[in-house]
Amino acid sequence: MSASYRFIVTAEHASPEIPAKHQSVLQEYASACELHQVYDPGTKAIAEELARRLDCPLQLGNYTRLLIDLNRSIGNSSQFSPPVFGLCETEKAKLIAEIFEPFRAAALQSIESAHHDGYTVVHLSIHSFTKTFKGLRREVDLGILYDDDRPAEKAFGKKLATFLRMVLPELNIRSNEPYLGKDDGHTTALRRRYPNNNYIGIEFEFSQDLDLDLDAESYATILAKALKAAIR
Repeated sequence: MSASYRFIVTAEHASPEIPAKHQSVLQEYASACELHQVYDPGTKAIAEELARRLDCPLQLGNYTRLLIDLNRSIGNSSQFSPPVFGLCETEKAKLIAEIFEPFRAAALQSIESAHHDGYTVVHLSIHSFTKTFKGLRREVDLGILYDDDRPAEKAFGKKLATFLRMVLPELNIRSNEPYLGKDDGHTTALRRRYPNNNYIGIEFEFSQDLDLDLDAESYATILAKALKAAIR
């Protein structure tokens, strides 16, 4: 890996778990939800394999996004699912203090440590999406999300996408689809904190039609090679 870069991997929606003390609030609601509303299937396996191959810090969300969404800013109306949003403000503040803030702080600590040692950070946030959403079929198989108003990040993202299209020709790989890289999220929050020259935030969005758990090692190996090529 280039001497001037360090990676960090996060998977904000890695787990479907509901803490025991919140079962009564969420269990019935979660059972009626589609799987993608509960968590991002396959992301835990890919994030773990990718972090192992890059030998870098890994931060996984431990609970369902229905409890609190780690990829939404405080105050975003979708940070809490309806049954949790209906809790008193004290209970919601506890969720922020006990789950959201420690997750964000751990990632921040890894970034600050790399910056202290003189490295630019490449933050890789791993997500998956449902192929059909609101009745519409999404044609993308793998999305690479970045902020195209940040020159270094845009150049990195485009180089990464080009390499991945070469080695995964069977996949429809698109930039800033099925979401925009500038949408509210963990990487967007960190861009507000760090300048273009020392923080690059990339979100990978994998289609849930892919067998992400079974093929996690293969995808992680390809991503690691592509990332190392992109920083040269």
